[in-house]
Amino acid sequence: TFTNLVLYTIVALSFVQTSLDLNCVNDYEKEMTCHMTPDNTNDFPQYNMFEHIYSSACECKFQVNGFVVGETFKANLLRKGNVLFTKYIKTRESIKPKRPIIISISLTENGNFRITWDTKYTHGTVFYESLSVELTYSVKGSTHNVSTDPMKVDQTNYEFVGRNLQPNSNYIVWARVVTNYNDIYSDYSEPYEFSTCKFLNI
Repeated sequence: TFTNLVLYTIVALSFVQTSLDLNCVNDYEKEMTCHMTPDNTNDFPQYNMFEHIYSSACECKFQVNGFVVGETFKANLLRKGNVLFTKYIKTRESIKPKRPIIISISLTENGNFRITWDTKYTHGTVFYESLSVELTYSVKGSTHNVSTDPMKVDQTNYEFVGRNLQPNSNYIVWARVVTNYNDIYSDYSEPYEFSTCKFLNI
């Protein structure tokens, strides 16, 4: 089935269109986000539905009444009532899971660090079961990051082995998730900081 998604814009007469790059992703819950990169960054203020988010792109968000894996959206980008171009967006191929959060990091009795997280999706649903979680950590200030293998979402926590970490150090850990519907990862969670003891072997 097709669902129309019309991206309305109001552009000044001075705007000269040569090419646009429109990329849309959905969180498979209720929101679709579209990023647009025009050739001329001076055109950003002339859009009434796109927000300038960084130096070369802008975005807009749409609320959708649920997504269906086999659904395709037809996105029309309009300028002064005229269609600039049309893009077809397949739900399954454009899923980008929501950004997870790290809930806590606690020291266990055996000296490990247990990390728990929240994917922000409802437990027990088919989509929830399709998710995997990846953790990335490093010593604060270091450029050397270590990532775990993706873990199935029903594994609700993970332990960093204390003796494998540097003693008396500050660590930062991030989480991100991916669905087996495609290979698009979510954005990383906010970094969560924890500190190791002076003597990890005790």
